[in-house]
Amino acid sequence: MPCRTGPQTTHSRVNIEQNKNCLIQISRYRFSLVISGLTKILQKVNEMFPKQPGPDFERNFYDSLVIVMDTLEKCLSGQPNDTNRLDETMNVKLLLREICQFIETIQKFRLLKKSAHLVLIASLEKATWNWMDTYPNEFAELQIKPNENLSKCCEALFDILDGCGDNRKVRLVTWPLQIMLLLLSPKVLEEIVNADMGAPCSPRHSKKKHFIDSIKRAVGPHGTNKYTEAAALTCVKLCKASTYISNLDPNNVAFTLVQSVINDLKLKNLASKVLFALSLNFFGAVFNRISARLQELSACNDENPDYSDIELIQHINVDVNGLTKLLS
Repeated sequence: MPCRTGPQTTHSRVNIEQNKNCLIQISRYRFSLVISGLTKILQKVNEMFPKQPGPDFERNFYDSLVIVMDTLEKCLSGQPNDTNRLDETMNVKLLLREICQFIETIQKFRLLKKSAHLVLIASLEKATWNWMDTYPNEFAELQIKPNENLSKCCEALFDILDGCGDNRKVRLVTWPLQIMLLLLSPKVLEEIVNADMGAPCSPRHSKKKHFIDSIKRAVGPHGTNKYTEAAALTCVKLCKASTYISNLDPNNVAFTLVQSVINDLKLKNLASKVLFALSLNFFGAVFNRISARLQELSACNDENPDYSDIELIQHINVDVNGLTKLLS
């Protein structure tokens, strides 16, 4: 568990996934034994929480909770029909206290001030970008092989964000995360984008389609000034994210969506400070992707590689934060 071993490495994550899958398979034959064992682990994790205060331990503690709860959920969803009723009752009693404690923690979020909500939303978006920067291949693979469980979570979070309010300050924070959630659900985004060309669109995606339409209107020539900045920021995040998608996937609807807003975005008369920040953000993303792909190219065993071009790019070091301060 992360609460005992500290931050996870790629190797430890793989081990955890393997252990989870093994427990899920075993639970089909020894259901009560596995559920009882996982419940005890959950109890021990909860008992550890007050002993080691600090942000690092708290993060590892919640990671551990999610790992155990996710494994429990998958085991319970595959519960065999021949489970002993007495064992089932005992397991429910043991689990109830731990799950209620977890639910109480989640419900505290509703008691926070709106400013705290916005900080959390911004942190979620930042975490998404950190994942994409660290594992760009995983994001590219997700576009080809969508993850249904991830899509369900993204849809649920999208609906929550949609109800956070419609003032300018809120939209500046929620819209960029909402576009990222749609990019993490490529099948949903494909259905929404294709609906503009006459394809059917499920009623449950009506809010998402309205969101895309609102962004297009806001950056369009007749858009309202109220949401222009939020829409422009969202479009830049969309353009930035599209640089992480493989060129071998040219039919990806993210590219279609980019083409539908890019011209209007260029013509928008934004405040110079806002425009510069957006342009620098996009430039940094494109440059990083070019550098990464050139590094991959340099590893290829071509007979006559053009090393001069490759080395030129690899030796350019752009400090985006420093450049911002210099030109501000």
